[in-house]
Formats: sequence, C-alpha cells, structure tokens
Amino acid sequence: NTLASATKDITGEMITIGITNGEQHQYPSLWLRDRCQCTKCFNMSMQSSTVNWKYFDINMKPRHVSVEDNQLENR
Repeated sequence: NTLASATKDITGEMITIGITNGEQHQYPSLWLRDRCQCTKCFNMSMQSSTVNWKYFDINMKPRHVSVEDNQLENR
C-alpha cells in the first residue's frame, strides 16, 4: 500500500493520511515533523535528526500538506 492523500484539520494540529487500501490514519503534525527524514531534517549516516529543538517553534503548523512520490509533503 502507498500513500494516497493527506489533509490537515482546520487548526493544522492533526494530519489525516489516506492509504491506497482505503485506510485513514491521523497523526499530530508536530509528531510527524519530529519524524521527518528529508535531507534537511535527518542525517542518514548518523541516523538522527538535525533539527535543533532548542530553537524550534513547537506551535508552528503546516499551511499545506500533500502526497508526492509516496511521501508526505508539508509546507
């Protein structure tokens, strides 16, 4: 199964991800942000996040979410 869709709630606090088999799963946007493995957020050789949480705004919410190439895009 692959990702089919992504929508955020009106507050941006929760993201609903649709799977091609029809299942839907809901996650807190901050939780998803913490687990981002893009090259800006994750060091593959160290297998760790590069985000400095000391300076991270935990109240930040995504303005837009989508699915591209079976990956969640968050802007």
